[in-house]
Amino acid sequence: MKKNLSKVFGIRNDYFAEMLFVYISNNAPLTHIINFNQFLTRLKVFWPKKESIPSGEDQASKEWRERNAKQAHKAAMRAFMFDFIRVSGGKSISILDLVKLCCYFKDDSCNFGAECNTLMANYKKLNIEPKYVHMMTEFGFQQYLKYVPYSCLIADLEFGFVGQIHKMINKVETMSDDHKRSEEQVPSEQFPLSNWKMSSIYDENECYALGNEYAPWLISASLATPPPFKTKREK
Repeated sequence: MKKNLSKVFGIRNDYFAEMLFVYISNNAPLTHIINFNQFLTRLKVFWPKKESIPSGEDQASKEWRERNAKQAHKAAMRAFMFDFIRVSGGKSISILDLVKLCCYFKDDSCNFGAECNTLMANYKKLNIEPKYVHMMTEFGFQQYLKYVPYSCLIADLEFGFVGQIHKMINKVETMSDDHKRSEEQVPSEQFPLSNWKMSSIYDENECYALGNEYAPWLISASLATPPPFKTKREK
């Protein structure tokens, strides 16, 4: 999955690829081979069943149906993201999840990193920084939505898994017959489908190529040495 990530999302990011593997495989060992049924089952939120459209539907009913479908889709995507970032497999977002996410996605490296930093900052504010914590505040689904109402990662995942395929289909449908025949000579398994790159997560190739400040940090992250943080009591 690390090797093929760029073919779908246009970037290299090994930990993001690992997160996808962990989610799709349902926390299976890294040696596990994902089959198509498992892939489709775990990511079915991106390919919802088409709803039946009643015959003779008036405009008001159509608007109501489309509004409800949009809200249901938004709710499903939020639930997916909550599951996706719980990399340790627990029922709520743990401090270990947040440490890992903040280790691999710095707050100023990408938009998703900023979301992870927001979650960590609020977790520390509630559970670490106070002098006395009578009861730990778990970061369940509602707590997650409070700080990240709708993740920036969703749009990239939707386009990566679905949008670019629809774009390619629409492109083929508008081609002339001669152009279609020339396109058919290109192997169908050839990826990437377009030169699109996801924007919510940084590209490791660009970091290494530029030799910027993230390169040594990436090496540190790959060695599983998350940056330590201090509470007010430790300062």
